Amino acid sequence: MGRLSPTPIFAFIDERSAQAPTERARERESESIESALDDDWFERALSALSKLNEKFAVVHVHANNYRPLLAIGNVLFPEVLEVTYASRAKYTFTDCDDVFPGPLDSPNWPAAADYGLGKFVY
Repeated sequence: MGRLSPTPIFAFIDERSAQAPTERARERESESIESALDDDWFERALSALSKLNEKFAVVHVHANNYRPLLAIGNVLFPEVLEVTYASRAKYTFTDCDDVFPGPLDSPNWPAAADYGLGKFVY
């Protein structure tokens, strides 16, 4: 297996983390979560997501059911996870007990059931 490079979104986040946060919530799809098995990819992604988490908070997650679930460390995880962030500078956040998918979610592929993520607390 060849060496994987960090996805462009993680490079973008990592390099621009020192800039002021935007005023709009962000939604990003992280493709190739299977790449987390590569140490370099994982370190870059962890760095980028840690920096992103300093200025933004995750407010919603949804598994894209067009792609399969992967077994990572005996945990089923969606290959494509949609994550919605909101600015910590604009909002106050509290812990919640929401279960994902929620009532406003719908499957990306309507012919198949949505993937259940539970409370998505890891």
